[in-house]
Amino acid sequence: MSKPKILYALQGTGNGHVARAVALLPELQKHFDVDVLIAGNQTEVKLPIQPKWQLKGLVFYYTSKGGIDYWTTLRKLQLFRFLWDISRLPVRDYQYVLNDFEAITAYACKFKKVPCISISHQAGVLSPQAPMPVKKDVLGLWILKNYAPTPQYLGFHFKKWGNFVMGPVVRPEIMQAQPTDEGFYLVYLPAYSKTAIQDFLMQFPKSKFYVFHKSIVAAESEENIHWAPINGEEFMNRLVRCSGVLTSAGFETPAETLYLKKKLLVVPIKGQFEQACNAAGLRELGIPVMEDLDFYEVAKWILNPQKKLKMEITHPALVVERLKVMMSKN
Repeated sequence: MSKPKILYALQGTGNGHVARAVALLPELQKHFDVDVLIAGNQTEVKLPIQPKWQLKGLVFYYTSKGGIDYWTTLRKLQLFRFLWDISRLPVRDYQYVLNDFEAITAYACKFKKVPCISISHQAGVLSPQAPMPVKKDVLGLWILKNYAPTPQYLGFHFKKWGNFVMGPVVRPEIMQAQPTDEGFYLVYLPAYSKTAIQDFLMQFPKSKFYVFHKSIVAAESEENIHWAPINGEEFMNRLVRCSGVLTSAGFETPAETLYLKKKLLVVPIKGQFEQACNAAGLRELGIPVMEDLDFYEVAKWILNPQKKLKMEITHPALVVERLKVMMSKN
């Protein structure tokens, strides 16, 4: 008996979506004939199978101070290319489309009436039970709801906030890792410039920082800071060995950090509603959050121990079983 044919479409403008796909794909392939579509090429994590479709997708640009540069984002938006990709994508060739916050396939399925299920962290954020920031962001909430809309949702979050929300899916390499503490702090702040990060971290001369940054071509060191080019494998290696992680309020890196029982401090990217929601969730779990780089907050974080949380992760097999149930109801 042949397996149902599905398309797994994911966002490729960051490592988190692809890292989740790495964990899910082997289990999905046991039950489905899977093709992969990835939109964007800003990821260093390698998929276990070659994508059938590689699209440019929608890309956000950032200022050097940690916020979204809406003007540059809108100026570089290729609307006609986006609409052309929607029209030409043969989503009717598939019995189901799984969508990890990917706009082109979401709208192609909507217009062509193809069954589509969101399997994303963003779906978890939109749960009515999930924590929300105190400051309202009507535009941010609208973007989150309408960027990649689907009729069905299976979400992931730091905690099971809602009956369609599951815990994080963690890569096998992280699950099997033996964490150590080698006395340095891992830093990944993609929305800040190298100069801004350097000026800030040099205020802590007694602490060692290992910083990954998109502007670095080859590894270099300066006083208490070691700079490294973006590399998914090396990042994971340093994550397992570090004392703690200072990063933006994404989802996968904080989730993996907490799973490894490392100290965590986050700075949500300004203007990103999803990150503000993540920060609200982390605050509820007792994780410190900064609105901007703050000397006293970082000093306190370095000096004080942090309560170790038990991160309830979700096995890929359980995700697939939930998906099969959802598909059977249509």
